[in-house]
Amino acid sequence: MSIISEPNFEFSINDLSSPEQVAFYEYWQKIKNNKTMPNRASFKPMDIPKVLPYIFMEDVEYNPQRYKVRLIGSKSDVPSEHTGKYLDEIPDLDVVICLLDELVKVKKPYYYERTMTLASGATKRYSSVVVPFSEDDDKVSIVMSCHAVIRM
Repeated sequence: MSIISEPNFEFSINDLSSPEQVAFYEYWQKIKNNKTMPNRASFKPMDIPKVLPYIFMEDVEYNPQRYKVRLIGSKSDVPSEHTGKYLDEIPDLDVVICLLDELVKVKKPYYYERTMTLASGATKRYSSVVVPFSEDDDKVSIVMSCHAVIRM
């Protein structure tokens, strides 16, 4: 079972849950400059090395619209064998796919929090800031997110 907040497309930097999310979002704003979205080539991983273990990256494909996992940060609880899979091939990600569909439509970053009940019965709460990248400043081509566990 998971409970997810509505995606907040009007969040502020003060809403973010971790120093890594703040650094990630500030960096995204810097590289996008005055465009709607930055392109992937403008993202230089070594500019934010402490954030990299918390980053996820999915390629956006069209016709049909799908999301392919390109990168899973090493500080994630998500199994690394999901790399290379489509999100619709991984169980229980329907809500995440709907959120990404909305991001692709509006071409804006969002923030959300999610509470999950694990198979062990333990509860885990985490947050994500999710940002778009585009190769043509029109269609979203890559989505990156920075996740953080929220202490309960």
